[in-house]
Amino acid sequence: MNELKKIISEFKSLPYLFIGSGLSRRHLDTDDWEGLLKRFANMINTKSDSDSDYAYEKYHRQAINELRKQPEPYNDDSFLLPMVATMIQEDFDKKWFEDQQFSESRITLSKYVKNGVSPFKAEIAAFLKLRSDEANYNSDHNHELQSLKKAASRSINGVITTNFDTLIEDLFSDLEYEVYEGQQSLIFSPLNGIRDIFKIHGCCKKPDSITINHKDYTNFIKRNAYLSAKLITFFVEHPIIFLGYSITDNNIIKILESIVECLNSDNINELNNRLIFVQRGDGDGLIHVNNMIRQFGNKNIQMKQIKLDDYSIFYDELLNTKSRYSPRLLSQLKKDIFEMVVANKPSGKLIVAADIDDEQDINDIDVVIGVGMKQFAKQGVIGISTEEIFKDIIWNNLDLGSFPEMLVDFVNKALPKHLRDASGSLPFYKYIKDMDYSSLPRDISKHIKGDFDSFLNRNLLDNRKKRGDQYCSVQDVLVKNDELDKQLKELPLLTEDKINVDELGHFLKGSFPKDELLLQDPKAPHETDLRRIIKIYDWLLYKK
Repeated sequence: MNELKKIISEFKSLPYLFIGSGLSRRHLDTDDWEGLLKRFANMINTKSDSDSDYAYEKYHRQAINELRKQPEPYNDDSFLLPMVATMIQEDFDKKWFEDQQFSESRITLSKYVKNGVSPFKAEIAAFLKLRSDEANYNSDHNHELQSLKKAASRSINGVITTNFDTLIEDLFSDLEYEVYEGQQSLIFSPLNGIRDIFKIHGCCKKPDSITINHKDYTNFIKRNAYLSAKLITFFVEHPIIFLGYSITDNNIIKILESIVECLNSDNINELNNRLIFVQRGDGDGLIHVNNMIRQFGNKNIQMKQIKLDDYSIFYDELLNTKSRYSPRLLSQLKKDIFEMVVANKPSGKLIVAADIDDEQDINDIDVVIGVGMKQFAKQGVIGISTEEIFKDIIWNNLDLGSFPEMLVDFVNKALPKHLRDASGSLPFYKYIKDMDYSSLPRDISKHIKGDFDSFLNRNLLDNRKKRGDQYCSVQDVLVKNDELDKQLKELPLLTEDKINVDELGHFLKGSFPKDELLLQDPKAPHETDLRRIIKIYDWLLYKK
């Protein structure tokens, strides 16, 4: 344990996580790469086929022969599984259009296939999306995921992964991480460098982005120099923690080779002991730390291997490595400055005040930068609109919690007026959650609700009583009702004990984008229902 503490205490910057399939197998019970290919080989070689018991082996043998025909460097063993995938895909795509077992898929996946996506990739994406959606966060490893999420909120700079599933972005959904799907997306996007998730082999949400067959990997390697140029700064300036990978994993070896090739001896020394592989322990409950040296070309890299049974021990230790400033704040600041410098167009959330003229020495300039303060600077907390309050409950746009004095001003001066104007129909528990209720202005305290049912009118209460236990959860309501207006009308029919507040928040974020108007039209059929749902969400999340 002391050696683990020593390794993490020596971090001079926040680490990046490099996440592989082992983590998904641990928490989603998915297959490794070869297991996934075996699953889909068996799918098209049913029991009626004489060689069905050896379906995968048949493709594996074909792939070995085909790989020998490929030009260098695309014919070594690291390309064997991509070639197996190519062999399976050829047969799978032919059978998918005709076989009865895919009749339902031909309906549900038609939008992808009609746009040119291989049925093989579309089916893989659908399979992994389903596994991700059905993730059991109450499993034996749930405490590990919760520890990982805590670390991601303050002690992790970003994530790189070769996984197709959505485990990580689902887990970090309320931490405002930006997701880049596929190598192309990564190469041609302006990278924030803070709170990013780079899915370099694609994502099940975009089946065409998946890197799995020989052609995909050939193109990936051809563009690897551009990818390496994007990632090299992260590797030199940050510790890289590998989770769910073997040290001999071909994907990692190829990436490290391309990065090391770009570095001189001084930069190579910067990498030493900053590449850390965290792997499953031997079941003895102990923490094992090993030093390793791996050769890439003619250059050696020193690495660390940490083996332990319970990963939460490692994640919790990461919490001792915290950024001085909130990564979310730094992410927004970097994004806004990038936009201002490249496009010469401030985002509206950034103010730069500098005492400067063109003749002045740049070293003598006093600069003040404010993030998220432009509206406050113009109009003060009194000018915050009802629209902004409702959106803030979902997205934390105002971030008043970072400015305690401004929050107090808002509660004492602005919120009472808003409540009077709205006849009390406004979410406000977020702003008073850390305050003494007895000291609040009367225009606030008189609207504090003691129970969940007080948010419902008589018609809704009667309707819920008549219809009984029609729904068992937020997800149940969403599944049984396709239209947004209907979902908003039905959600209040759930009793308090059936509402998972995280599910409700995920629904609101997914249905009402951050940069679009929320309360567009007072006469819109769903606006009253939406206001009620946001008020319920606010109460459930922040009530005392």
